[in-house]
Amino acid sequence: MKTWIAAVACLLLGACSKQTPEAEATPAKGPAVSSAAVSTPAPAKPPFTSVDWKAAYKSAFQMKEPKTNEDGVAEYRACFDSTEDKKCGLFFFGKTDGFKKVEYLTPTWSRLNDIGDIYTYTQIYLAARECHAPSILIAPTVNQKGNWLFLRKASYMADGNVILEHEFDHNDVRRNADGGDIHEMATWLASEADIQALRNLLLANSTITRFTGDAKYITVEKKRQKEFLDDVRDTLRAYDRLREALAQAGGPACN
Repeated sequence: MKTWIAAVACLLLGACSKQTPEAEATPAKGPAVSSAAVSTPAPAKPPFTSVDWKAAYKSAFQMKEPKTNEDGVAEYRACFDSTEDKKCGLFFFGKTDGFKKVEYLTPTWSRLNDIGDIYTYTQIYLAARECHAPSILIAPTVNQKGNWLFLRKASYMADGNVILEHEFDHNDVRRNADGGDIHEMATWLASEADIQALRNLLLANSTITRFTGDAKYITVEKKRQKEFLDDVRDTLRAYDRLREALAQAGGPACN
């Protein structure tokens, strides 16, 4: 919340008024108050409301083809960096859950790969709760036939060094079996250190992702790794743009 500064200069105005000649002839009983002690209070800043937050958030991109489902969830295409020929330089699948008061933005590959539940890869997306700064969520996802991996850890290596790693408790992982297909997914909220690690992944010459289970591990295939890095690049660009838009408008916290 913003800190409001109380105005106190009015308490000093009487002591700083010009004295009459009689008063000047009489020795002052107390210490003189310098006019320099009188300060002008800072102007009060206008409140930043949830309405302002929504307007600032959506000012960062163009919303296209919005539609609201029967459950009250609105979906749309979010276009950053739109060109004169109306092409979208940076595209996300957007969603607004009015009941939860949360906005979601999912980059291309994370959305498309989630549809088929075929690949083992890393999802990444943005979530922003009303009157809060946007967050980045990372979701290692395992889709395979056969035995369970029982996902315990996701590790990301850049040029031979593991720079991002997260461990999961058993209950952190959502699991489902569909016939002979095994599905496992865990999601974590990226910290500031994690976000910096994502930026460093983009600077590396080579990257490798490993998902470790109870008794074995899986290395994410190169095509899925490239798609993840593409999504990381887009997500960070949108993350920075949203934070800037909210800050310039006086947010992100409401008062």
